[in-house]
Amino acid sequence: VIINKKLLKPGEKGESAFIMVNGAPIMMASRFVVKSDMSGPSRGVLLMGKLLNQHEIDRISKITKLSSYIFPLTDNEINPEVREILHHFSDDRQFFVTPLGSERIAGYTLLKNIEQEKILLLKVVSEREIYKIGKATVNYYLMWHFGIVLALVFLLIYALDKIILTRLTRHTNKLNRLRETS
Repeated sequence: VIINKKLLKPGEKGESAFIMVNGAPIMMASRFVVKSDMSGPSRGVLLMGKLLNQHEIDRISKITKLSSYIFPLTDNEINPEVREILHHFSDDRQFFVTPLGSERIAGYTLLKNIEQEKILLLKVVSEREIYKIGKATVNYYLMWHFGIVLALVFLLIYALDKIILTRLTRHTNKLNRLRETS
C-alpha cells in the first residue's frame, strides 16, 4: 500500500482519509508527534488506521444506536440501490436524506480518499422519532379541536333550546289557549 504524502505530512490539525486496500476500506489518520503543549519540533508522524470491516461497522452502529452501512464505489458492479442514490449528489450537495416509509429515514454521504475521490457511500438508517412526535402532536390537537367543537355544538343546542325553543313553545301554548278560549 502506497501512503499518500498528505498523510505523511499532516498540517497542524492532522490529516485523515479513507483508503481502499484489496477492496476493504480503511480509516486513516495522521498527526505530527510533538509535546503535549504542541510546542517544539516534530519527532515524526503518527499514522494510524482502522479496518472498516462488518464487525467494526456493527460496533459503530451499536455505539450510535443507528444502523450503518458502507458501500464501496470502486467495485466494477455497483449495487442498483447505490447507483440510484448517487444521482442525488453533486459538488454542492454533500448529503442526501430520504424517508424509508413512516417508521425509518436514511441519510447518505460520500466518503472520499486523500485525493478527494469518492470511494465509499455511507448509509445511516434512523427511526423517525421527530416525525412520530409531530404526528402524535397533530393527532392530539385534532382530538382537542374535535372535542371543543363538539362541546360548542352541545352548548349551542342547549342555548337554542333554553333561549329560543322554550320561549317559542311557551308562546305557542299561550296562543293555543287563546284560540281555545276565544
